[in-house]
Amino acid sequence: MNNVGRHGFRWAFATACVLGTPTATAQWQPQWSTFWQHPEAFVSASGLRVRVANDGATCAAASVTHHNTSHVALMRFDADGSFVWLQEYQASVVAGMVFLGANRIAMTGNVGSVFAQVDIRVYDTNSGALIWDRQSPAGHVSPASIDDTPQLAVDASGNLMALASDQGDYVVIRFDPDGNALPTWRYQVEADSDVTATSIVALPDGGAAITGRGQPLHGNVTVRLDASGNEVFIDTEITGPHPFGPGYIGLANDGSIIVAAARETSNGTPVVRVWKMSPTGARLWTKFLPNPDFSTGATTLGGFALGADGDPRLVIDKGAGAPFTLARLDGVSGELVAYASAPINGNPTSLTLADNGRALIGGFGSGGGEISTRMAEFTASGVPCRVSGINGINGALNVAAGPNGWHVFGGTIFVPGVGNSAVASRYDSDGNCTLTDDVFADGFDAASP
Repeated sequence: MNNVGRHGFRWAFATACVLGTPTATAQWQPQWSTFWQHPEAFVSASGLRVRVANDGATCAAASVTHHNTSHVALMRFDADGSFVWLQEYQASVVAGMVFLGANRIAMTGNVGSVFAQVDIRVYDTNSGALIWDRQSPAGHVSPASIDDTPQLAVDASGNLMALASDQGDYVVIRFDPDGNALPTWRYQVEADSDVTATSIVALPDGGAAITGRGQPLHGNVTVRLDASGNEVFIDTEITGPHPFGPGYIGLANDGSIIVAAARETSNGTPVVRVWKMSPTGARLWTKFLPNPDFSTGATTLGGFALGADGDPRLVIDKGAGAPFTLARLDGVSGELVAYASAPINGNPTSLTLADNGRALIGGFGSGGGEISTRMAEFTASGVPCRVSGINGINGALNVAAGPNGWHVFGGTIFVPGVGNSAVASRYDSDGNCTLTDDVFADGFDAASP
């Protein structure tokens, strides 16, 4: 591990004019932007995760490659955008990132290939000091690091739950807050096939709910475990010959569990599907979200979040070149409340919700010969509010809501022979909307096929 201090790197604090945005969206500028450049001469950097502490500080993880070796760089920026500290270690995947108490942040991933040991580490968010680091051979993490699915959770006692898979088993690797090992939970999903656990949520009773996918024809499998790791229920949603992407999971206000994933229909078309289960596993409702804009109906899932109101929000990915689209369902009935597309196209990769109910989609798109980050903001009622294509920032955009606004994290444009930098920015999440309410809303019938 390499601790790069305040003077061991090059960084710049930038105002809004440094990044720049297209003329149509120039009024939505960042409140601050901070660039981080590795001290090595040639580095490839891209964003992996971003989280916001209660004091408004940004903690962000970047994938950094130098000397032909993959590293993860965890860094902190204060609420005013100033750089505070960096911790770097050799690793290839970040699967989960979550705050552990007031002044700690936990990460899980691996230290080598996809099937290397699971690595769990905890840092002090004030100083950046590594508090503890543990490795477990109990399974491997999901390799889809671009999908910010919750693969790390904290239970009511402050214990960490790191999600993993081991051939036919879902695995929950557990440690107490001080890094002492707790019994690992295993749940056999398919005895003779590999499975991929993608999302976990801690439950108030000390247990957990997990969702993931099995092999072709086996669909999405969700299990609820009690505080001893024993089965409460198992639910299987057949998704067709081939699952598409990860499954997301959330805990509703009434203790029910909501899962979202993309299924494959009989003709090979992916369609987003959302379903809700009671605390005992009874299926309460199931909804399809086909694409009303194309006859194929193809959609996959680009993000998922549960609001404080218990209503799920979903990013509907209609494919490259399609607009960023947000759907909101009623958490009680499952009926469609809102479905609208923003006037910006690309591939969505992340979703976050502010306390005021607004939603922000982050992603990327191609245009003008380069790949640039894109983001779209929606009101609490699901109406497109503001959009931005951020010049000079490249690839997927990580987004998170904080007490002072939207926090976003990504990498600058890669220059052969030179490399690139990581950049964190903050935007307001309560500004005036600049898009009209009626142009981009889609008429949509939510009836299941």
